[in-house]
Amino acid sequence: MKIKSLLAAVSMVAITAGSASALSIPTTAAELGLVTNPNPTTAISSPQGVALASELEVPLEGIGDITFSVVTDSGDYPSGNNFIVDIALPSGLAFDDSVAPVSGSLLVGPAGGSAVVQNLTGSTVQLFVSIPQSSPIGALDFSIPVSMTSCTISGDLVVDVATEGDTNVENGTAMIDSPIESCESAFDTDFDPDANDTLIALTDYEFLRNLPTGGQVTASVVGLYDAAIDTSVGIDIAGTPLTAASIDTVDFDICFADGSEITDVRVNGFAGTASADGNTWSFSLDHTADLTDANIRIDVSGTDPITSQPILVKNIVHNFTDAGGPDLIESEIGTNLAPNATPPVVNVPLDFLQREGQSFGVFDWNSGPAGALTNSVYRITGLEPGVPTTYTATLYNSFANGGAAYTLAPATVTGDDSGEAVLTSIQLPGIPATISRYDLGLNFETGRSLDVDRLMSAGGVITDFGGGANTTDATLQGSPSADADN
Repeated sequence: MKIKSLLAAVSMVAITAGSASALSIPTTAAELGLVTNPNPTTAISSPQGVALASELEVPLEGIGDITFSVVTDSGDYPSGNNFIVDIALPSGLAFDDSVAPVSGSLLVGPAGGSAVVQNLTGSTVQLFVSIPQSSPIGALDFSIPVSMTSCTISGDLVVDVATEGDTNVENGTAMIDSPIESCESAFDTDFDPDANDTLIALTDYEFLRNLPTGGQVTASVVGLYDAAIDTSVGIDIAGTPLTAASIDTVDFDICFADGSEITDVRVNGFAGTASADGNTWSFSLDHTADLTDANIRIDVSGTDPITSQPILVKNIVHNFTDAGGPDLIESEIGTNLAPNATPPVVNVPLDFLQREGQSFGVFDWNSGPAGALTNSVYRITGLEPGVPTTYTATLYNSFANGGAAYTLAPATVTGDDSGEAVLTSIQLPGIPATISRYDLGLNFETGRSLDVDRLMSAGGVITDFGGGANTTDATLQGSPSADADN
């Protein structure tokens, strides 16, 4: 092939004449339709917006090729000439080690053209590109083998094209959004309460109840477990998904405040290993296929009272193996983790083991210790005189626990001679001093028919809040919790 050292002046006028001319990298058929040169490309850049797996071991070679065409939007690249082409990849990507200063390593079109690497530094390369004399062309086609140096990928793919004499071709620069996005997790687990809230059954609180109208049982499902590969996340540019062969085990702990009456915990039928005190049950589950809504079940002894308590999943870890093909990290913390915690703290609630009783609320707009402009006063009647009654208070929509439901440690109230007791929102036993406002649910561990009335006190003035949540309200049909107290 004959390589001209200078471009013909007439040919250059068309592609360097003014700001209205431009270079572009087509990403859609619509963009391709805007090209008016006589010999447009038919290629559209690939990939576009591919997300690679955060489980990949970075840096990683050989993730695939980025292909694109640099098009003159009007006129052609003059035939038989040479160009200096600078390509800059987005941060987080680099040219693969296979890119070397050899002819034809990156340019795939036009036929008969060549590209020699002149300078190569990580994410930038300068090419000396020659095109054949046979006919004018409207596009330079490239295939760029890349590696990933970081899971955080940002910036554009930028291509500058100039003549040997350093004259820009058209406006000189074409760019597109990064063909590859920052990494996303290719494997996720999720733990949630099941649809039916497990209760600790009256009257002796030694058994469980799956439904308010169901019988007493010694085993109950308290949560659901999901473990799934995200097939929209790839392990290479082609979007090849992760497979189960790359996932070794999922490890986690299911924790109780008082596990003395828990005799067995199973996830998808597999038993956990109990700690010496019975408060923690540890699991290491093989992952052979995706799971959806796998049961998490507990068994109780049925011999002694069970304490009201949360059930929490902690220390979720995904373990990987390279046996499945790609080079992966050894492990990662599960997705259910407290934000900004160092080290990450996993604290995923399953069913709250709540003793059956009389529940009231949710009462909205309570002032806490840190925002005590108005004090909510709760008058409880119907208690057994002189006998302490255990209750739990659950805070909603407060700063505690990130706005999620937050149950205080069980406390007691004792009715006076008439069976009356009083609770106040700013002095609720165990409430954190930092709470400004919250919504409140109350549950009293008794089968007696109680009544709870709410008043508000501000500046010595007592005001009826205007909400019910009382057993005297016939529309509640004996279920005070159905009243949102709006």
